[in-house]
Amino acid sequence: MTFRLTRKISTTMTAPTALIPVANGSEEIETVCLQDVLVRGGIQVTLASVGGNAQNVVKMSRGLHIQADVAIAECVHNSYDVIVLPGLLPPGPVTSYPSFQDKMPGVAYSSDRVVVTANCVTSRGIKTYYDEVDSSRSFEYVGPGTAMEMGLKLVEVLCGSRKAAAVADGLLFQSL
Repeated sequence: MTFRLTRKISTTMTAPTALIPVANGSEEIETVCLQDVLVRGGIQVTLASVGGNAQNVVKMSRGLHIQADVAIAECVHNSYDVIVLPGLLPPGPVTSYPSFQDKMPGVAYSSDRVVVTANCVTSRGIKTYYDEVDSSRSFEYVGPGTAMEMGLKLVEVLCGSRKAAAVADGLLFQSL
């Protein structure tokens, strides 16, 4: 997966925020691992169901049921420092998050938001950026096995390298 960094780290004292939309078929290891690492890094994470039921429960790619914090519709007017879209099975950029763009039409690359995904949701549609990646402002992860490393990279970007190192130490994480 590829993501672009489009936000400069804020110097304010408020904790960074993250939105992780999940839909039926979302990859559970990516979802849970990223959420856990971000929380350990001091980031306020909102798990939002996209197309889930009234209780915000979604069935993940391997059958695990996860209850999100809120429905995506409740996130429309909130601002997030990062939006992370976990992988989905079966993959497919437009069908993966069918109601995400309808619910959050303002999601686009801007100076105040980081979007992390293989398929980036923009105001003009969902686009894949494999050919347009600016390597100085982009990072990649390629699936569940690299989700912890990606979470640590996001903690580094949003909270600094010392915080990321402390989280990695607490997780006994060793880069391969």
